[in-house]
Amino acid sequence: MLKILIKKKHKCLGFQLFFGLISTSDFNFGFMECSLVATFTNKKKLNPFWATGFSDGDSSFTTILSRDFKRLTLSFEISLHSKDVAILYKIKGFFSCGNVSTRHKLKRSTYRVTNLYHIQNFIIPHFKLYPLCTHKQLDFKLWEKIAIIMSTIQDRTPNLIENLTPYIAAMYKGLTVKQKLKFPNVKVAKRGTYVLPDVINPYWMSGFVAAEGCFYLLLRDSGQFTHIFSVTQDHRDLELFEKFNQFFNCGKTYHRPKSTRCDFMVQNRTHINDIIIPFFIKYPLVNIK
Repeated sequence: MLKILIKKKHKCLGFQLFFGLISTSDFNFGFMECSLVATFTNKKKLNPFWATGFSDGDSSFTTILSRDFKRLTLSFEISLHSKDVAILYKIKGFFSCGNVSTRHKLKRSTYRVTNLYHIQNFIIPHFKLYPLCTHKQLDFKLWEKIAIIMSTIQDRTPNLIENLTPYIAAMYKGLTVKQKLKFPNVKVAKRGTYVLPDVINPYWMSGFVAAEGCFYLLLRDSGQFTHIFSVTQDHRDLELFEKFNQFFNCGKTYHRPKSTRCDFMVQNRTHINDIIIPFFIKYPLVNIK
């Protein structure tokens, strides 16, 4: 493991190994063999804020339009590496709906909810009660509007689909090339206004870091290792990331030059020891990370 770190400069370790190495001087990587025990094997139900935080990082609110442009399916999805499939089953149990599937050759597992009744009665109510904190909240609101229209109008003619395309076009990924050719005169709906949360719930933070965070070691030119905790996201959420500094009372937020990504990073050893590690012991990451 040490050779990999030297060759690749940094390697995402997972919180337990990161925690085990922070207090060692000789970097005994044998610790990894006994410590990487997933914490999500217990039967305790997920905290609802954790579920929202994880969804802010790894979920998608999608619209699937059939090839003949006559049928529209809504889908709430979370897709992960198959080694993290256990957390998808835990999320399925939390929402009490949906299915988990695995594509073994691609090593990808996906939790998916497409039943409109389940979307209306389980998925949407959850995110209205425990709102998303990233700009993903805007896609959710558009997705919710589509669900409301689909549930109130029984007509499934192309006219209905055409009436829904303004909302689809307003979502982050928008219409595909073929859909734009089919609906050339679509008037894009307003995306709405992003609402920055006043307070960040600690369970939300734990869920979000479980999805988007990383714990790794950086080999300096001096030969010394630096422990680093980082979270990366689209630069749209730079304003939210700046609140992370206040939340943890440490770290810095960076907007990568010539990139659409931003990072929150903590690499001060004292802050790692006294703030970051105690936080994630109190509010566990739950998944394999």
